[in-house]
Amino acid sequence: MDERFYGYKHWTVETVPRCFYVGKGLCQRPLQIGHRNHKWHAIVKRFGLHIEICVGPISNEEACAWEIAEIARSGTFSECHSHDSNDIGCNLTRGGEGVVGRRHDEETKRRIAQSSRNRRATDQARANMRNAQSNRPFV
Repeated sequence: MDERFYGYKHWTVETVPRCFYVGKGLCQRPLQIGHRNHKWHAIVKRFGLHIEICVGPISNEEACAWEIAEIARSGTFSECHSHDSNDIGCNLTRGGEGVVGRRHDEETKRRIAQSSRNRRATDQARANMRNAQSNRPFV
């Protein structure tokens, strides 16, 4: 059994913290702020973020079951995508979804490669990238 998944919760940083997101993923996923929905980012900006690793390492199946149960128990599932409401739940599904280890087939790889070859940054975009890199400290 492949036991490398973790279950985690994201909490607000308030006097009385509130759980607003329950998730599962590999070891670094709980700490990542990218690839989150717009409501999640609005809640973090407004209330702050505390991360709790709850279970793991466990199998993907166990992590999915845990996620479904915790989303239901914590009440973080929300059909409301507005971040201006009092509903701070940021789980837009009931959990247990997502793919693990998906591989693109050869045809898809070929199409992605072809579209990348035809892409070229404008002169202005290249100048912006050059300026951004020149302002970075050398490490």
